[in-house]
Amino acid sequence: MYGDTLTKTRYTDGKNYYLANWYGLDSDPVFGMLMRQNLLEEFLPDQADGSKPLTTDEFEALLKNFKEKYKTIDGKESIPMTMNGENMGANLGTFKGMWGLKTEGLIEKEFAISKTQTWIQKLTTGAVFATPGAYWDPGNGNGALKKDGGEKNQLFAYKVVAPGVDPAQTTFGPRSSLGWDAIAITKNNKHPEETIKLFNYLASDEGQHLLLWGKEGEQYTMVDGKRQPDPAFLQSFKDNWDDTVKKSGVRKWLWFIKNGLDPNGQPYDMAVKFQRSEVDELALKSLGDSVWDTAQYDNLNPDGGTPQALTAQKVKDIMDQSITRAIIAPSEAEANSVFDKMLEDMKKAGDDKVEDIINEKYAQRMELWNSK
Repeated sequence: MYGDTLTKTRYTDGKNYYLANWYGLDSDPVFGMLMRQNLLEEFLPDQADGSKPLTTDEFEALLKNFKEKYKTIDGKESIPMTMNGENMGANLGTFKGMWGLKTEGLIEKEFAISKTQTWIQKLTTGAVFATPGAYWDPGNGNGALKKDGGEKNQLFAYKVVAPGVDPAQTTFGPRSSLGWDAIAITKNNKHPEETIKLFNYLASDEGQHLLLWGKEGEQYTMVDGKRQPDPAFLQSFKDNWDDTVKKSGVRKWLWFIKNGLDPNGQPYDMAVKFQRSEVDELALKSLGDSVWDTAQYDNLNPDGGTPQALTAQKVKDIMDQSITRAIIAPSEAEANSVFDKMLEDMKKAGDDKVEDIINEKYAQRMELWNSK
């Protein structure tokens, strides 16, 4: 099951000290431009099904048309676009784009300092047309929108690309094939051999199905060589997730989880991926080609506890503190000035030294991965 993953999870001494969890590249997309489908159908009905990407020009025109048609929604001032201020990147192109949308009144004034909970609350009001994020980010916000106005009232994920850019080369979905969690045995374990045998079973195809599907004849049956979950059991996850996990044991122990499909072409993660929601389905359709593997680039910063780690943190702090000031600057000239000052301060703080370490660690990683 692990295959080449064990080569890539080795430490610099060539040894493995843990087994990756949620490993293998997850093909589900991540980020996109979330838009209310029923409103999008009014302005671009041919693209509301997610089969064709929008250009940035089309998207900006959408925001303008929305603002012109809907001054208010249910008595509340309409918001063409908002953002989660805790989930933004930093580069000059982004600053300029945001600044332009802000000065034209297409993005709310407080977006740069909006916290996650505040952002979700704004989405639930029904006054927002668009917001960038992962398709699952709205969460309860989408739940409230669906309850109030039906399925198409929700925020769905769409791909927006620059004019003239190949949509297939526009990647919004960073994921690591090495997972984001791990399992290891500590020196306090008095039965390491027995533990390894348990690990070996749980990491196997049979073990994964036990953890994520349950027992044959109880939670699922085999039909024409494929697993068919009991409909009532599948529905129970939607009705009360925590109670279902507690009573059935399915998905209680998420160990050695392998992303993707099993040998029968079915997802290992039955509860999440066997029956997808309408929001999931459109995200897969519109952004399915946008995933890219970040594994070789992850965790290359200076080691913790070193002077270089302090330098890296200082550089990051400078960048984080400058983002909001640049975006909410009253003019483009001032925004550029803030950005230039940020680069200057980062350089003074020693960002070149951090970059050298990142490049050095990357070269070492590639050498290790390519060794037998």
